[in-house]
Amino acid sequence: IYSSLSHGFSAPSVEETLLPEGNINPDLAPETGINLELGIRYRSLNNRLFMDACIYNIWVNNLLVTRRESEEVFYGDNAGKTQHSGFEFSSKVQMISENRKFPISINVNYNLIRAVFTDFVDDGQDYTNHTLPGIPHQNIWTSLDVSSTFGASMSIQYQFVGNQYLNDANSEIYGAYQLLHLKMAYTLNVKSFTMDFTTGVRNIFNEHYAAMVLVNAPSFGGSNPRYYYPGMPRNYFLSLGFSF
Repeated sequence: IYSSLSHGFSAPSVEETLLPEGNINPDLAPETGINLELGIRYRSLNNRLFMDACIYNIWVNNLLVTRRESEEVFYGDNAGKTQHSGFEFSSKVQMISENRKFPISINVNYNLIRAVFTDFVDDGQDYTNHTLPGIPHQNIWTSLDVSSTFGASMSIQYQFVGNQYLNDANSEIYGAYQLLHLKMAYTLNVKSFTMDFTTGVRNIFNEHYAAMVLVNAPSFGGSNPRYYYPGMPRNYFLSLGFSF
């Protein structure tokens, strides 16, 4: 069982300190935060099971956010106070021992987060108690890994990304999506010669999703705001490496 209490700060980057006219913004403050967490970590005596779970709460003051005047011009600003509460869990289960011919393991990573403005007024609009945009409510990453004593291995990976708001007003929302990937590899060792072969498929079911979202996206020239930057469709990869 472990716990921690910490305090830190994050200074704005050079780009964030510059106003659209090119002058430095002397009123831009670094964001500061206090983090409190409590967790439990467990490993079985035979190393077949590992687990780590924790709950946390982060209080942030002067959160740094990005303001855009055009697609190319942006600057940093402080967004009052926020609170980030969440739960994180990770585990690895060795279903078939590594001493066997085909070891099989399952990895699971999960996080749940609730991030809200606790004090934020922008241009006369009060966003207090609104959810921070651009932060998925939950994330899941799991993998099924199969290896062998003769150098072959396979990994099936599943990813789930939950809903997230797109603006401070919480009037636009981007729905959840999920991805599935497959990776296979083979390593051949003959004396001093090694060959590594890897192939696989990303986004097996050709899911349409946004790899990145732009929060509070502005509208220029009468066009709709560009909130989404599309992710890769189904794609394949192949690599071959040699060493002597």
